[in-house]
Parts: sequence; structure tokens; C-alpha cells
Amino acid sequence: MTSALRGRVYLPQDELGEFGLCDKDVFSRKVSEPWREFMKQQIARARFYFNSAEEGASHLDKASRWPVHTFFESTQPHINNIKTIKHCM
Repeated sequence: MTSALRGRVYLPQDELGEFGLCDKDVFSRKVSEPWREFMKQQIARARFYFNSAEEGASHLDKASRWPVHTFFESTQPHINNIKTIKHCM
């Protein structure tokens, strides 16, 4: 949401549209049922890609694995906790 406060939206416009949302809805910071459903889809996709990437990272050589796993460990908690953020869910 900090990007939205700066007038930027980094969300897929076509997917916002599928839920009847647009940039104006993001800027308004109002949580609606379409917003909740949109966010559920975004979270599910993020988890899918994290799980896929984590599996693939296990095939990297040992020296290359640690930066990838460090990224996972520092980023995945944000995805897991997003439901607790009032303005998202």
C-alpha cells in the first residue's frame, strides 16, 4: 500500500478488472469483498510460486542455495501474515 500512497499500483490490471476493481479502488484503501477475493487469489499464487521455487532451489549447488533460502525465509512470513493486515484482508 505504500506504493499506492505514492500514486503507483503494481498489481495486474486485468486481474483487478476481473474482480471489478481498478486503481481508484486501490487508492481509496477501502476493503471490500471484491478486494478480499482479489487478495486471496494473489496470496494463493504467491504461495504456489514460492513452493515451486523452493523445490527448484533444492536442486542448486550448495553454494547457490543459501541466498535463495535466505530470500524465502525473509519474504514468506510476509505472505503468511498478510491476512492479519487490516487494509488487505
